Order: sequence, then C-alpha cells, then structure tokens
Amino acid sequence: MDVAEDHVIGKLLNEPYKDFGVHEGDTIPFGIVKDGEDYVCVYIGEE
Repeated sequence: MDVAEDHVIGKLLNEPYKDFGVHEGDTIPFGIVKDGEDYVCVYIGEE
C-alpha cells in the first residue's frame, strides 16, 4: 500500500469473487470516506 496526495494505492492480495475487471496482484487507487460513524474504502478509477 502506498499513500498518494489525495488517495491510497493498494494491491489486491486475492482474486475477487465477482468480475470487477481487476485481478489478484493488481494495484488500484482508492479513497477513504466517512459514512456515518464508519469509514469506507471507495475505488476511484484508473490512475
């Protein structure tokens, strides 16, 4: 995982159960948003 200026870049450690177009080993950018009292990771698209 790397931290960029306005997002985080994470590496998928396993294959997703559904076909989201990403695969084990891919790196994806995501943001962290607050949802009520919880925090949620949200995919923000390609870099």
